[in-house]
Amino acid sequence: MTPPNPLVAGPIDPTTPFSGAGLLEDGYDLVNAIESGDWVSGGLASFSALANTVATAMDPLGSLIAAGLGWLMDHLEPLKGWLNDLTGDAGEVAGFAATWGNIAQQLQQAGETLDARLSDVSSMSGEAIAAYLRLQSDVAAHISAAAAWAGGMKTGMETASMLVQIVHELVRDTLSQLVGSLISYASTLVVSLGTATPYVIAQATSRVSAMTARISGTVLKLVDAVTALTKHLDELKSLFQRLGDLFSRGPGGGHGPSGPGAPHSPDGSSPGGSSPDGSSPDGSSPGGSGPAGPSVRDQSTLTDEQIQTYLDRNYPEYAEDFADNGTLPPDVQIPKGPDVLQPDGSIDWSQVPGEGYVLDSSGEPIRQPHTPQVGDVLDRYGPPEGRYTSPVPENGPYTYDQRSLPYVENPAHYHRYEVVGDMSDLRSVYDRAPQHVKDELLAGGFKPEYLGSQGYRGDIAPGFGSTGGGVQVQLPLTAAQLITLGVLKEIP
Repeated sequence: MTPPNPLVAGPIDPTTPFSGAGLLEDGYDLVNAIESGDWVSGGLASFSALANTVATAMDPLGSLIAAGLGWLMDHLEPLKGWLNDLTGDAGEVAGFAATWGNIAQQLQQAGETLDARLSDVSSMSGEAIAAYLRLQSDVAAHISAAAAWAGGMKTGMETASMLVQIVHELVRDTLSQLVGSLISYASTLVVSLGTATPYVIAQATSRVSAMTARISGTVLKLVDAVTALTKHLDELKSLFQRLGDLFSRGPGGGHGPSGPGAPHSPDGSSPGGSSPDGSSPDGSSPGGSGPAGPSVRDQSTLTDEQIQTYLDRNYPEYAEDFADNGTLPPDVQIPKGPDVLQPDGSIDWSQVPGEGYVLDSSGEPIRQPHTPQVGDVLDRYGPPEGRYTSPVPENGPYTYDQRSLPYVENPAHYHRYEVVGDMSDLRSVYDRAPQHVKDELLAGGFKPEYLGSQGYRGDIAPGFGSTGGGVQVQLPLTAAQLITLGVLKEIP
């Protein structure tokens, strides 16, 4: 067989972690939707002035008293504080808007700086340089897009500040007008020695009816506007989360593929292909997870040298910082001790064969096919790039010792999820999903053939110095993928 010519280059992959994600288009449309202001119901800004004009015509004395009461409510404590507690503080919301404006400015500067740096190497050639330029150009474009998203947040919050101010003025003017009218009517009764009672009753009834009619319509418009704004802001938040996921999957991001066949431990790090039975579907920790007690570095019996080996093997992006200053980021799951590790620093999953399930007499795991139902609550330790969870019983979650995990107990790594969609036919769910959802899954290492994976449920075996005895639910896909598909959501 003729050896390959070393001068012939192989195929060059033109894609980057951002290819097909659709974030730029989605973000552009969403920012336009917010900045257009079409979601704000018409007539809101003019309501307060109109209401005051009508009130003055109906009761000049009451309106004069109300003006003084309104000034007191806006300037004197505790009336001012009480009013803000009731209606919201427009100034505080405006401060949020200014913060998003600062974020937008910093992101824009970062994108422009990266673009300038790329021009420094644009004259260089070669496969590595071409790949670098493609990746960093995409990074710069998405950072600049994030700046526009932050600007959209700023615009939305500025408009929200206006809406809060409208509510503030509406409540202030309504209260002051009604109280002012009552004082005016009381004066009329005193002067007339009670003979004006029918007139006063008619005036009071008319005033309340008029204010109620105007206020109810405005409140409905406010609710509609805030609901529409909240939807847009939630979509922007989702864009930022999707962008963060893409960055985390890129070079140096700390997370690799997240499909059922990807070699991940429960915290998303690579266990080097070693898993509970040597071939775990996602390498993530069997035994699920649960709330735990305090977690500190001192709870592990690993020496600094052993932790360094563990980081070099599983968290190379953090290994250098630990070597320099002993820093351990909060998302690192620390092994209990050297007895749960292999010599190369990877977790010794052979201590829990059969993927962590109790084994029968022939050494096979005792588990049953299982599909979580809508409303089920599950929990686990570590990020969502894993399939192993535990159900949460009515009397509370399983103890940490019942889960047979190799890590020091850390409540910061505990997550709960609720099943909110049908898991019995994930292929149909995937087929119906919007294109940007499919793009996000594929960018994260997902493959459509994973949709045929089976879920299981069974008792947890002892292991890693723990008693076991809990229940483990093995999801058909990773929690992250199910969240992206909309059939699972994280809950407090």
